[in-house]
Amino acid sequence: MRYLKIFLVTFALMAAGATVNAQSPGPSNNGDDLMPPKTIAGKPYSVTPGTEPGTFNVKWGDQSMVWKPKPYMEEKYKTMGPAYYAQWAQPGLPPPWDVPIDKRATLSGAELMNRCYAENEYAPYAKNYWDSLKIKIYRPDGSVRGETNMIEAYTDMEMKKGSEYIPSSDQDKVLRKYVWTYTDPPEVKGESGVTTTFVDPTLAPQDTLYLPSVRKVRRLAGAVSSQYFPGLINRYEDVSHTNALPELNYKVVGFELFNPDPSKPQYKADYLPDVKRVDGAGDVAVIIEITPKPGISWWYAKRLYKCGLQEMNYVYDDAYDENGKLIRSTEKALMSGSQLHTGTPDGPPPPDWYQSWGIMSVQDYDTGFTSDAYVTDGGFNADLPRAIFTDNTLYREPKNLDELLR
Repeated sequence: MRYLKIFLVTFALMAAGATVNAQSPGPSNNGDDLMPPKTIAGKPYSVTPGTEPGTFNVKWGDQSMVWKPKPYMEEKYKTMGPAYYAQWAQPGLPPPWDVPIDKRATLSGAELMNRCYAENEYAPYAKNYWDSLKIKIYRPDGSVRGETNMIEAYTDMEMKKGSEYIPSSDQDKVLRKYVWTYTDPPEVKGESGVTTTFVDPTLAPQDTLYLPSVRKVRRLAGAVSSQYFPGLINRYEDVSHTNALPELNYKVVGFELFNPDPSKPQYKADYLPDVKRVDGAGDVAVIIEITPKPGISWWYAKRLYKCGLQEMNYVYDDAYDENGKLIRSTEKALMSGSQLHTGTPDGPPPPDWYQSWGIMSVQDYDTGFTSDAYVTDGGFNADLPRAIFTDNTLYREPKNLDELLR
């Protein structure tokens, strides 16, 4: 009965987003009156009220967990629990959710990688996605080594929404574009770059890098996916090279009821509580094993990558060296459309089922350094300059989100 009341109470929230929803692809339902799937990856799945207020018992096959609300959770997710994920399992949604929930577990590892990370991040259902973000890097003793502000924009050609940003001569070759620039601190301000992802899956993404001290753009030689992204402990593979890469193999090795480890930084109840997010707890995650192809030197020998099958969102991974030693862990949680904007940084929110990459936390066990990166403002379908994904943007050195979007 309490479960039904939660849905009835939250149903009223749909009215506020009706105008925006009517202008968007896919259904207008924000998950308020949807029931969770009865079966995921071939096993029974259920979400029922727990014994303590606000908790939910989640069962998938013979696995179970008690879902508990936490201060960092988005409000509707905190109220509805894992039933909130049902909005991404409803029919009529665009990629990456267009495959029915009962078919998602049958997708290949490479296809899941493309959907759970590349499509999820680049938002093919919108003509563009953009955000400002904060990056914090911590020393092994926990003190802050550095804090960087960054702005970025994405576009995707899968549904042809981003066609205005891609020259007609390249529209059968280019699949995605990404542009980024650092806005603070002064020592990196203006450093920026562009990533181009190609339709041909055998081609690695290509990048340019702009250095303001010499006011020159250089093209990075060869594939840089495994290299560190400038100024971060993340790799290009974590930031803009998020499609299935030609140097790597992707294999589905299992499924689990995702129950986040509370010892990991991002899953601690009091960790960055003002960065509201949806952490994937209680979804069924597919586990993808990623390994370098024979003869390829990479920064890991094996990576176990987890994606929630309802959200179609990458939630966690562990990377190991050739001796089986754990060398890095990453937690990642999405932000729903409720926290984002349409058109401008102060525009109305899109439907809840729109997603931003949200927040990513990295622990590098070899160096002891850790980091957090999280969206501070973001949205979709801005009236971006047609040449935004070119070197022209790098040369003009936008200083904030408003300047990037002009």
